[in-house]
Amino acid sequence: MKTATFIMSIALLMTLALDTPIQAKSQEQSMIKELRETYMREMNKDLDGAIRGYQEIIANTDANRRHVAEAHYRLGMCYLTTKDKDKGIEEFQRLISDFSQDFPQDYPKDMSPVERAKQQLKSLGVEVTPDKPTEDNKTEESKKSPRLVPKNQDRSIPGIPQNFGREYPPQETVKVKILGVTDKSMEKAIIEKLKTMVDSKHHSVKWSRRGDVLNASVASVRNVDHFIKKIDFGTITSIKKRAIVVSLLETELSHDDGLTTNKKYSLADGCAVRFEVSRPGYSLMAVRIKSMRRPHNAKPNERDFHVFVCDEDSNVIATFSFPYTEIELLGDPGWVTLKVKPTTIPPRFIIYLVAKQSLYLNHDTKGTGNSFKGLPGGRLIPSDHDWMIRAVVEPPEFAVKEGPSKDTKTDKPSPALTNVKGRIRGTEVVLENATFKNGQLAIYAGDSWGFNPSVLIFLFTEEGTIPEDKLFSATPEAKFATKTPHVHYRWLSGESGHIKMEIVMHGYRLHLKFGQAADGKISGKILFEIPDKDTRIEGHFTADIKD
Repeated sequence: MKTATFIMSIALLMTLALDTPIQAKSQEQSMIKELRETYMREMNKDLDGAIRGYQEIIANTDANRRHVAEAHYRLGMCYLTTKDKDKGIEEFQRLISDFSQDFPQDYPKDMSPVERAKQQLKSLGVEVTPDKPTEDNKTEESKKSPRLVPKNQDRSIPGIPQNFGREYPPQETVKVKILGVTDKSMEKAIIEKLKTMVDSKHHSVKWSRRGDVLNASVASVRNVDHFIKKIDFGTITSIKKRAIVVSLLETELSHDDGLTTNKKYSLADGCAVRFEVSRPGYSLMAVRIKSMRRPHNAKPNERDFHVFVCDEDSNVIATFSFPYTEIELLGDPGWVTLKVKPTTIPPRFIIYLVAKQSLYLNHDTKGTGNSFKGLPGGRLIPSDHDWMIRAVVEPPEFAVKEGPSKDTKTDKPSPALTNVKGRIRGTEVVLENATFKNGQLAIYAGDSWGFNPSVLIFLFTEEGTIPEDKLFSATPEAKFATKTPHVHYRWLSGESGHIKMEIVMHGYRLHLKFGQAADGKISGKILFEIPDKDTRIEGHFTADIKD
């Protein structure tokens, strides 16, 4: 029944689109197609992909409001299916609050996502909030032109209070929508960041947040390209003139065109796809593939299907294994989401798929030059098509700086729990913070390791274990080995003024000795050195143990 209702809704939207100007028809049709494709993901139980698809439609600043309303409703239904009742209710309430006036009384009720959202809330036992007043039922007083005042605003101009209240023309204003802003502290930190991104000391920032979406108007910005380069948080998902959408949520990277051919390729010889993110600090959360297997390979406990995550030189960063039963038997292949342990990836990385037995991978109708045949560490042979391999990545966590506690005593400062000093690429560094999470030790300056001088060491310990009293060591002469710690180190380049990163898997000296863990922390001592790259740091640390 719900499929029929959705199809009828789409048909009605297509009919209404016929009345749009010719230049807007192609955009309308493209959005309807995107809605239909995302709905098919939902029907095929690919709820992760469907949720991302509906969120992208909602974030599209050029989308027709009725299309966005339908996406809100379907997103709410996806949340209900995944047992996230609170998020589902929030989507339905937002839909009713913001879009009621887009569906007049003569609009078919069965086709209206607003009416369907009301029915869902009633079935959940939630009181339906009244619609916003329409032009017909507004009082005479409410019909007067209101003064528009944003929820929050900051027009402060440091050092020049006489210019308070200055307005900026549209050609100097940028609209920024940020998805995934979950609390007030993150909201405040982002607004403070936006203030520093204007062209001069004069600035105006107005913003409002609804749910986890933050909308901000920033001025004075004359050069949009320069402004965009300063966005060092989240993933930029859309740029339309002076409207920018940034997502702090998971993002799906892909090169394929989504169109599957009938040809398939055996994974025994390896398939690889190269990806790129905007900066260091991203984490790989899942790999999505379109694949199939032969019936005789259905061995429930066999784990011969492997995903290799490598840097751009095919050096292995992480390896994950999955049972053959993750893949459907011969037939019409669908997308399979392979969730992995969050893994920090460099800006350019490669994902390999390898199977010892007969698994087959689909490819699309044309290539972009980012797909290859081959195995990790071996020769890569370019493919004429793009493999149906996609990467789900999460941007670096937005750092929120917290002020000192009111109870902090300033007369006798306590000694630093972490004090690792030395040189990284010829630059003096002092690293005063440390964390341990999922077998990764991060020692860094500032409030996060992703955007400051730091070392991130992958220890390849068993999941959930804490390396108490363990010693990890390596020498420059030692050859590469799978279990040898991998080190990502970052430094501030004197030439560009930007943070740079390199990964080493051999050719370095490491002496890392852990002590006992207590009160959610683990202490230790470290010496890390790359003799031929003017890099040597040493000292003691106390790392917060993160879940």
